[in-house]
Amino acid sequence: MMVLPPIPLRILFLLALLLSALNAKAANSNDVSPLGIWRYQDGRFQIYDDDGKLSGKVVSIDNPVAPNGEEAKDIHNPDPSKRNRPIQGLVFMQGFTPAGNGKWEHGTVYDPYTGNTYSANLELEGKDRLKVHGYILVSLIGRTVVWERAK
Repeated sequence: MMVLPPIPLRILFLLALLLSALNAKAANSNDVSPLGIWRYQDGRFQIYDDDGKLSGKVVSIDNPVAPNGEEAKDIHNPDPSKRNRPIQGLVFMQGFTPAGNGKWEHGTVYDPYTGNTYSANLELEGKDRLKVHGYILVSLIGRTVVWERAK
């Protein structure tokens, strides 16, 4: 039986560093992105990159026609000049900056059904679930909803 000479500690350390770097690179290449189409209640939304920040727009709503028979519009907007904008295609979220570990923060979400704008954070739960936490003033007080990735 042949006995191999001992491996110097320095080489073991370098091998451990190399394996660690390879694992980190593999983990980063498997990161899930929030970019794409999401569904919540009566709508579908597209999250897209906007100069390094995340923004979102309404792709479709289940009831695109208002009770008066016209296209659903942003009638609750506090700015009267914007009340004629269609809901479909409306950019309603913007400014989300990466915070690491599948999180984005410092964004805003506009609710066209109330005309209110909220500060918000996003957090991915796997590849097909996105937690959207909206709040006023303090993030500890607010509401979180979960969007599902559209199929």
